[in-house]
Amino acid sequence: MVDLNRLSLSELLILRQLVDAEKKRVIMMAKDRNILGKVVDIVTALGVRFSKNYGSYWVYMEPETLMSKAKTTNDVMKLVNDAHLTIIFDDYGRNADVYYKGKRVFYAHLGDVEKVCMGEWMDVIDKLYNKAVKINEDRERKELIDEITKEAEEWGIDLDKLVKKVMSV
Repeated sequence: MVDLNRLSLSELLILRQLVDAEKKRVIMMAKDRNILGKVVDIVTALGVRFSKNYGSYWVYMEPETLMSKAKTTNDVMKLVNDAHLTIIFDDYGRNADVYYKGKRVFYAHLGDVEKVCMGEWMDVIDKLYNKAVKINEDRERKELIDEITKEAEEWGIDLDKLVKKVMSV
C-alpha cells in the first residue's frame, strides 16, 4: 500500500475528492446492476425467514447447511465468518447486508445503497440471482395453476377447451 504520509495536505485533499468520486461511481454501478434487487430476490427465494414484530428478517448463507444452524437472528452474526456468502435482509426497512468471506461488501439502508466493495462476490450474486429467478417463476407458475384450476372448478369452466384455444394462438 502506498504511504500517504508522503503526500502534502493539498494532495490529500485532492485524494479525498477522488476517493469520494470513486465511491459515488461504484454506488451508481451497483444501482445500474440492480444489486439490491438481486440480493432481495435471492434471499427471499433461497433464504430463511425470521418473523419480527414488523416485517421479516431474511437470511441466506453459503454453504446452505449453515442456515439450519441459525435458530435466531443473533446466531446469524455468529456464523458470518464461517460462511462463504451471507445475505441479510430486513424487509420492513429495506435494509440489506452482504458479507463475502466474512467481510461486509454491500450495505443498503432504507433501500438506498450506502456501501459497495467491488469484487468477485458480484459474480456470485449474478449466478444466485439466476437460480432465484427460476425458483420464483416456478412458485408463481404453481400458484397460478392452483388458482386457475380452483376458479375453473368453482365456476364450471371447461379448462380443456380454453387450453386448446391458448395452444392454438
